[in-house]
Amino acid sequence: MADKYNHGDACHDIFVQLIGSKQAPKSQKYDISIFNKLNEGEKQYVLFYLKKGAKLKNINSIVVLKELDYSDN
Repeated sequence: MADKYNHGDACHDIFVQLIGSKQAPKSQKYDISIFNKLNEGEKQYVLFYLKKGAKLKNINSIVVLKELDYSDN
């Protein structure tokens, strides 16, 4: 959906799913600090979609980018 329909929520969901797959089972909220533990390829993949989501005016993508200090990149 992120690519086929340019859906901003789907762009953010890619981040949530990848972070969620790396944290402890049954965690209620994703831990943004896990981003720093991703390998370089995973980081680039996630950032691509967060930036795409931000361009589509998805507020969740914009907030995560700011929290990661990538808002100007």
